[in-house]
Amino acid sequence: MKQLAGKVYDSLGKLVDVLSIGMTGVMFILIAYQIFSRWLFNNGATAANEISNYLFVWVVYFGMVVAAKDREHINVGIVVDMFAPRMRAFSLAIAQLLWLYFDVYVCISSIQLIQSMLRLGSKTGVLRIMLAYIYLVLPITFIWSLIYITRDLIGHVKTLLAKGGEDA
Repeated sequence: MKQLAGKVYDSLGKLVDVLSIGMTGVMFILIAYQIFSRWLFNNGATAANEISNYLFVWVVYFGMVVAAKDREHINVGIVVDMFAPRMRAFSLAIAQLLWLYFDVYVCISSIQLIQSMLRLGSKTGVLRIMLAYIYLVLPITFIWSLIYITRDLIGHVKTLLAKGGEDA
């Protein structure tokens, strides 16, 4: 079972890396196209501009998943590193619980937002794409990061339980 979980984490990690790099590459190409289009033809590429704007948002949220996967999210490492191992595991577990709560809240709120957008039929300005499809990045990435948050939380709890109640 542990090997299966490791394979799932690895596969999801590779997928999020590939998606992030791919979206960044497409965004770069679209922005370059916009620059040349304005420079050569004196005409802005509005569709490319809209797509690159939404891709930027998607890249940011997928970057959050990459940070969660690699355990590179923002924290005050210098303070946490001063703690004894048991206290460090406890403080990191509390941080993971807070992040878990925030993730669940954003997931629920974003699903409600998407449902509302679907009811209203909100569309983008230029391409007329349903905004609900653009906002799907929120539940997708926050659910994805929940996987890594849960993994880390379980690791911290195991560390706390392995110490048998003693400070190391």
